[in-house]
Amino acid sequence: MKGHVSHARIRLALLGSLGVTLCCLSACSAPKDAAPLDGAAPSAGSSHSADQGLTARIGYNHTLDVFRIENRDSFAWSNCQFNLNAHGFATGYTLEVDVIRPGLTEAALLHAADFTDSKARRFDPATEKVATLDFGCDSPQGRLYYGGQYRPGQPGN
Repeated sequence: MKGHVSHARIRLALLGSLGVTLCCLSACSAPKDAAPLDGAAPSAGSSHSADQGLTARIGYNHTLDVFRIENRDSFAWSNCQFNLNAHGFATGYTLEVDVIRPGLTEAALLHAADFTDSKARRFDPATEKVATLDFGCDSPQGRLYYGGQYRPGQPGN
């Protein structure tokens, strides 16, 4: 009997571990309508040296109108300025973020309605579409920029 109880405890522990793993994976995955985009300064590959730009994973949830910005560099970004729907010399809508630390669990959540234009008018996701998002941040190497691009019409957008 004693050996039988040990097998039951092992099974229970394994099932518990599997449940915790599945919960973690579920919590860390993006919502179904989020469109993750990987990006770095323009380069042929996904890896790059720090002087080429910022490495990020960006998702946009159309239901909640929220951007999820994951810092995939090994250093924190500071004094970030995000530009939404900027075209040419027009800045579109901007939002400043103090710090974005590296890592999956440190991702910044930016509400589209928090972006404002030069007249302090807020972006209205109900009447306007998200077209582009770019940003620059201070880093240990100086001011660096995200060279990826939000691409409307991509699956999930």
